[in-house]
Amino acid sequence: MRPPCDRVRLPNSVVLFAAFVLAGVVPGCGRDDAPAPSVSVTRTSTSVPTPPVTPVAPVAPRTPPPEVLPAGATSRWYEVLTDGGKKSGWYHVVWSKSTWNGHETVLDVTTNHSRRTRRMLTVEDVFESTSEQRTERGLDGALYRMVARSTDKSGRVVTSETTWTGTGYDAVERVEAREPDASEGTKGSDATEQRHHADATAPAHVDAEAMLSARIAAGTLKVGDRFVRRELNLAAKRVDEKPLVVAADEEIDVPTGRVRAWKIVESDPRTGGETFFWIDREGAVARLKDLAAEVRRVGSRADAERRWGAEATFTITAAAHPPLPRIFSAERLELDVGISPDANRPRPEFPDSPFGRTVSVTGDDKAGFVVRMELRAHDAKDAHATIPVKDPAFAKDLESTLQMPCEHPDVKGAAYRAVAGETDARKAAVRIAAFVFTLAKEPPDEAGPTALDILREHKGYCAEHALLFVALCRAAGIPARRCSGYVCIGDDWGSHAWAEIWVGKWMGVDPTTNDVGTAARYLFFGYSDDPESHAGTVSARALERLSFESRSLDEGTDHVDLTDAKAFQRFDADKRTAFDRLSGFEARDLPEGFDVTFGREGSVSMRGPGGASVEVHIQPDQGYRPPPRPDKAAAAAATAAGGTFAGKFARVRHMRTTRVFIVNTRKRNIMLTFNATRDAMDELVATMERAMAPTFSDLVAAPK
Repeated sequence: MRPPCDRVRLPNSVVLFAAFVLAGVVPGCGRDDAPAPSVSVTRTSTSVPTPPVTPVAPVAPRTPPPEVLPAGATSRWYEVLTDGGKKSGWYHVVWSKSTWNGHETVLDVTTNHSRRTRRMLTVEDVFESTSEQRTERGLDGALYRMVARSTDKSGRVVTSETTWTGTGYDAVERVEAREPDASEGTKGSDATEQRHHADATAPAHVDAEAMLSARIAAGTLKVGDRFVRRELNLAAKRVDEKPLVVAADEEIDVPTGRVRAWKIVESDPRTGGETFFWIDREGAVARLKDLAAEVRRVGSRADAERRWGAEATFTITAAAHPPLPRIFSAERLELDVGISPDANRPRPEFPDSPFGRTVSVTGDDKAGFVVRMELRAHDAKDAHATIPVKDPAFAKDLESTLQMPCEHPDVKGAAYRAVAGETDARKAAVRIAAFVFTLAKEPPDEAGPTALDILREHKGYCAEHALLFVALCRAAGIPARRCSGYVCIGDDWGSHAWAEIWVGKWMGVDPTTNDVGTAARYLFFGYSDDPESHAGTVSARALERLSFESRSLDEGTDHVDLTDAKAFQRFDADKRTAFDRLSGFEARDLPEGFDVTFGREGSVSMRGPGGASVEVHIQPDQGYRPPPRPDKAAAAAATAAGGTFAGKFARVRHMRTTRVFIVNTRKRNIMLTFNATRDAMDELVATMERAMAPTFSDLVAAPK
């Protein structure tokens, strides 16, 4: 049996043993340093009706067929609990005697089924997969051969094979080709594969259970014994060492009754994490605990498969306090991240990066923590590099992988078309991001699709946007890597994936919102493609524990103190000024007799004499913004047609007593609705253009 976050490290490999129990990892992601499943928290103003639910008739309980085992084999069933004890899956383990290349071995066949639901605001996605792993291991736990196969609910199959060569390990991971779906007229996904090799002077161990099983059965173990387990890390092309200690000999309760067991504690020096095993006198795990996930032995297949209680879910969003419609152009954000106490999980440590740094940490394990962060914009507007970049220093960030087959003709072709001959790295990245932004913001057909799948389906959430963007950048010769963490979109924070690229300097890119150069709104967990980064560990420790309180924001010369709610919005009738610091709204020299009231999240209402009124709604544009400024002739034509407001291009709609302007400025979409008599309309619009000019300026000075 292998612990939830202790797998042979195959980038994006199949589920080996209970891969889904690592809180926040999509079933099938298959790497303990992989980021939490992240989806875009992008919102639009269009409401999507909920499809009708078709009633399903109750299904009679199924009696599983009797289990048939090889002679001398042992069989054990387990249930997996997450999310405070909710059942999220099961697995079945069969051990039998075997041999491999002259070595006496144990053939370990593990079948795993996982099911969890991800909740993003009002959207829920179910991740479900089944996998089988066949491992030939020595009596001392030495890993000789492992073959794994995983199938998700879409029918996609991922396989991997790892083999000891005598001087190291060779491994290959494949995404199998799917047959074309004639009913939908889609093309089948091409098979892709990735090969790995790691040198080693001796075999690695499968896991702590396999390593200690024979010692336990022989009765030679005692409390206080210490060992070092060798763990294969193919992503880093090496074997790592993890200390083990026999912490106790105690009785524990599991669903099958009380069991006498050795308590084994395994430590990870890289992350500081610990995994706890309770191994019975036969050398088999009776219970396993890793962070908030728990595995327990049960008596039968029916017990393992039985569902009870609420669906295992995880939520990946949290409200922003206060909501910040202007966050997409922030250059600096001081933020307090609250971390609720959790007896099962240590505090997540957010790594310093170009996206931000930790300023201070207060609190303790009992009361929880507050981590003060300084988030920063990450751009490189003046940097230049010619593509393709061929510097060997960037080889890892130009690498073709199983999920990002950058050398595949379809991927290279898509990159070629998107770049359209541009040789400057930053300008080429702008074109690639614009193409990726056109993906439909819908869930993919399978968990963890490849870049080829995403190209074929042309849809996905932020994980798919980031994956395709990085793959296309690498195919075009732009060094690129995926980032994982949380992002603010104004009124919410959510788990997110984005990118960092090298264009002469490193800079941030968010293809989900078409931002080449990122604002100060990203809480960075780590790099998804770097085996030395541990985004998955940070995510697992942070999941459903975070709250967000912004303290100050800087945009240009405008410094906004966000700790005093009474100062967020103000209307001074005597000075005829009004401002909303959260959205960047500001008006000066308002017409006499106008009264201003503020609503929520960027809404402002101005009402004057004679029934005249102006309604203002300010929202982050989420990437939905007009193309770059047109040429002078087009600009002149737009101006003549009244297609500007306060010097910015606008979409305008004229009605009898109403005029509507929609303007994009500083990555905000601002809708202004004017109501006045026909005779007074032009004067009202002109007066308000002058009054609200600071709202539309590129750099807003702080109100006096």
